[in-house]
Amino acid sequence: MGTCLVFLAPNLEFSTFNKASDISRVNHRKAAGKPMLALVPCLIPQEMFAEDSECGSPVLSEEEIRGETVSTMIVGFKTTASGSSFALMHLAFHPDIQDRAFQELVDISGNDKMQPATFEDLKEMTYLEQIIMETLRLYPSVPITIRDVEEEIPIKNYIIPADCTIMINFLVTQRNPKYFTNSDKFYPDNFSPEKKSTRHPFVFKPFSDRPRVCVGAKYAMFQMKVMLSTILSFLLKSSRIWRDLKQVYN
Repeated sequence: MGTCLVFLAPNLEFSTFNKASDISRVNHRKAAGKPMLALVPCLIPQEMFAEDSECGSPVLSEEEIRGETVSTMIVGFKTTASGSSFALMHLAFHPDIQDRAFQELVDISGNDKMQPATFEDLKEMTYLEQIIMETLRLYPSVPITIRDVEEEIPIKNYIIPADCTIMINFLVTQRNPKYFTNSDKFYPDNFSPEKKSTRHPFVFKPFSDRPRVCVGAKYAMFQMKVMLSTILSFLLKSSRIWRDLKQVYN
């Protein structure tokens, strides 16, 4: 919930201080003739820094560039970090699920040696994806989405009037026992192919959908798969070695 509050109710004084501090650092580097740091050019195309031939000013202002950079940093890292943290917590609580996920990694790699996953490997990690989806169902990184209603919308016996704002709470919709087995518990089989095929696709939308879908949804999934598969491979391999050693010396 804390992640959501950052967007809905930012601390204006802190935000203003950060903005002034950032601008001060940029001006200092310009005055000293130092090149800009590498992060921003990696996130924003160089042509966005160039001056527009028609208006004689940059395509993006410094404030807009800062805004895009901050958004990318927060949305691209904080959300996946929270999702991965909750996934690891549940894997720790459920050794059987943890072992099943590890076995999938062994089956994909062909052995239980620690090695980096390839792009093709990530696409084959279907059970790990179920774990991530179930984590996002219980703990969506952005638990609330807000939409402005432009036209009156009838839904069964209700009318959503035009020119109003609606708030959709994923913490409620994604824990509906009508659509999910053990709806308040961690149950990755909720996202097995069989379960998904019998469920309305809009019951679970942690990345939103249609025109407002999160542009980084696929990237976020791959990022979490890389992180979790790496940690699983390392920790479980290490724990099994330690367990085997204890059996030898006991």
